[in-house]
Amino acid sequence: MKLLPSEWIGRHLTDPSAVDFICLLFEISDVWDDLIDKDKEVESKDINAVFRSALVSLPVCPFYVRNFNILYPLVVSTITSWQTANVLHDMKSDENIAQAYTLRKLLINVVVESVRITSGDEAALQASIDGWIASANNDSYTEFLGE
Repeated sequence: MKLLPSEWIGRHLTDPSAVDFICLLFEISDVWDDLIDKDKEVESKDINAVFRSALVSLPVCPFYVRNFNILYPLVVSTITSWQTANVLHDMKSDENIAQAYTLRKLLINVVVESVRITSGDEAALQASIDGWIASANNDSYTEFLGE
């Protein structure tokens, strides 16, 4: 099993294929964010690895394939939200920056839906609560304002 990007995810998501799916999404989104923000240099080997993950591994990930009709729209929506967050952040108004802070974290919803698929509604609600609390603790709004 791969190392999860956050401890809270492991408490709620135990299906190995679902964990692989989430790890792939975080790996891809982290490098993509670094490339767009240009706030961290990304080595060629990491770019190659993430493109391989996006083009080869993700499309055949068993959990993603089995649940494609549910997960695909969430993944696409999450990408659009992240792109919107980047545009809003660049507008520099307090309101837009506040919206950007939340929009860039919506990958949490893909984790939550993965928990719902594997463990049901109650588990998904608890995963959502834990995910948003962990996100605020690991990446506070104050820290975001400094970026």
